[in-house]
Amino acid sequence: MKKVLLTLFTFGAFILNTQAYSWLYVSDPQDWQISGQGSIDEVSVTVQPKGIYMEYELYLTFSAKNLGFTSEDTVEVNYYFSLPKGSIVHDSWLWVDDSIVHAKIMDRWSAYQIYEGIVKRRRDPSVLYKDWQDNYQLRIFPMLGDGQRKVKITYLIPASWSASNVSTPLPLDILEPSLVPVKNIRLTAICSGEWKNPVILGHPELSFRSEKNKGSQSISEMIIENSSFNDNLYLSFDSPVKNGLYLSKFDSDEDGLYQMVFFPSKVFDLQDHRKVLVLFDFEEGNSYYTNGNEVYSNLKSALLNYLGEGDYFNIMISGQQIISADNGWIPADSASINSVFAKLGTSPVKNYTNLPNLLEKAIKFIYASDGKGELLLLSNSDNYGENGVANDLIDKLKELGPLPVTHVVDFYDRWYVWYDIGGNYFRGNEYLYTMLTRQSHGNYYEYNYWDNTVSGILTQAFTDMGGVLNSFDLHTTLKDGFCYGRYEINAQNFATYLRRPILQVGKYYGNFPFVIEASGIYNGQVKSIQLEFNTEI
Repeated sequence: MKKVLLTLFTFGAFILNTQAYSWLYVSDPQDWQISGQGSIDEVSVTVQPKGIYMEYELYLTFSAKNLGFTSEDTVEVNYYFSLPKGSIVHDSWLWVDDSIVHAKIMDRWSAYQIYEGIVKRRRDPSVLYKDWQDNYQLRIFPMLGDGQRKVKITYLIPASWSASNVSTPLPLDILEPSLVPVKNIRLTAICSGEWKNPVILGHPELSFRSEKNKGSQSISEMIIENSSFNDNLYLSFDSPVKNGLYLSKFDSDEDGLYQMVFFPSKVFDLQDHRKVLVLFDFEEGNSYYTNGNEVYSNLKSALLNYLGEGDYFNIMISGQQIISADNGWIPADSASINSVFAKLGTSPVKNYTNLPNLLEKAIKFIYASDGKGELLLLSNSDNYGENGVANDLIDKLKELGPLPVTHVVDFYDRWYVWYDIGGNYFRGNEYLYTMLTRQSHGNYYEYNYWDNTVSGILTQAFTDMGGVLNSFDLHTTLKDGFCYGRYEINAQNFATYLRRPILQVGKYYGNFPFVIEASGIYNGQVKSIQLEFNTEI
């Protein structure tokens, strides 16, 4: 075993970190040395379900407040921001005086040439570039030094689906670069047909205060004050899933598009109740992109989304004395979850690692109840990465009984301490977590800011728990026609988990009814089903 210190990676991560977040600056395009951090004066967000996606209309008003510019100055707004993974931006508008102008979609080079030419002539354009993956750049010119410019950006985000609700994050992170803090956000939720009861998940104190009907739509509004921005807020609607399925279509005569949600556990009527003990073990400075209390605040939404009737949970947190939410299993209903998080407070995760005692107490808790339950360890600690130390800890834990199924989400991202074990390199506690999850038949996840979000990786951890369908096959068609061009948004490459919904988009030709044929093997038994239906499940 050889310990390796890679200081170069640490420096590189710091540079990337400064580029990862949104930023906003205002400058004089004739003299780039005259610039400063811009402000976002007003924000409005309208969210409307669109099949398996959520559509956002984001209204932003920019200014150069507190930068010393005057009405004699003409400046440019440069705004860089990121959207959740899989987002699709499809519209952009710019206010010019009292009119609103719609953007054209074109290749980047042509857009750049046109925009730069207009800036030189000091006329009115805006341009929205997709830089890479889900990162964007918005530029607006001109803006008077003491004036404002307003834009609207429309985009789609794949929603997070569970059997009970469908949720989507509010874009609070893209407001962070404002020099003058954003005071509040006006949030509008549009419901129609099967989409009902919008709420801010896990925050009963935030409620829609006004509602009006416009034709078949119900429009609800609220103002979210700045004091709530530190929380990770998710807008949630009642799930339209029935018997494990949801289908919507957009047609033109005999051909069109369909969007389908398929929950294996519900469709096959397989009982898959969970008991999950969540463990926290965090050290300050071991993560560049997150911390224990941010993970903790995201956990609440994950529990509300992915546990439900018949499920149970508990929480333990490292400290000089291990903190437990309760002495026994807690029902995973919304009232109990909200009560537990109110009891623990907003920042219960300490800068303290006590990993051996935490795991020992957790295993004893499992066996003191009924011996059933899974562990979900959320950690960024790095004190047990050496193979001898890690193996000794696992052997000690085995003396308590067979290891319960253990899942680990590893938030250690310093890229600093590595161990060469048998010719393979492991960072932080990676070797310990790999062995622990492998020997207990659990899952190991490495958090990577560039590939996932905290809420995204918790979603994966919770939906991957429990049963698996082996040799799974899913085929969609029409009774009078066929489907083609199928695409799964959250494709499952290695296993089909009972709780992870299959989100499929495809094209069809012909006439409904829609037909689903699905088969797989669960616990050694073949499961098959054939369903046909219209859009009403």
